[in-house]
Amino acid sequence: MTQYLRLIFYFFIMILFSLSSACSVKKTLSESDRLKYSQHELALNEVLQNGDWLVVRGTHLSDNLVASLTDMPLSHAGIYDADKKEVIESTGVDGVKAVSLESFINKSTRVMVIRPMFASDPQKARKAVEKAQSLIGKSYDFSGLAGLGSSERYYCTELVIKVYQPFEIKMQNPIPPIIKPGQMYHWGRIVFDSGAL
Repeated sequence: MTQYLRLIFYFFIMILFSLSSACSVKKTLSESDRLKYSQHELALNEVLQNGDWLVVRGTHLSDNLVASLTDMPLSHAGIYDADKKEVIESTGVDGVKAVSLESFINKSTRVMVIRPMFASDPQKARKAVEKAQSLIGKSYDFSGLAGLGSSERYYCTELVIKVYQPFEIKMQNPIPPIIKPGQMYHWGRIVFDSGAL
């Protein structure tokens, strides 16, 4: 019951923020706007490396809400596991889980591949992916969206940043308490962008 009340509270706070946010990006996207994995399969296979971040604009209600609240064109993130051709993500419904690359892309309208600055060698990327795999089954961090995070729960961008935490370096752009998907390029290099809708 407590978790249910907490969820209602955070949803209410998100609604308040969304009502006060600006309208500079297209907020609501639908199923018909989705990408098809086959459209980008060759390009993605050429650039994707183990440990890369996939940052997307999804079409779910929660993606529309994130885009509205953050006033940014990207709404979700995951980390790529090249050995399994999977993306490890955290969603409000399932928590931390692995999905196929194709499934992850097919529920998006835009995909950006970002190579984290922390993945300076393949061993660091491998260890980050192994850490992400070890977190599968953990709950979603709703309180983290308000800056009140937990070390045992993860929201999407928190997950992909935290798995690289042992490799953090001195940065020009420090990582804020609340990490927006549209900010992820600050901590990596964009190697692919399917483009805005």
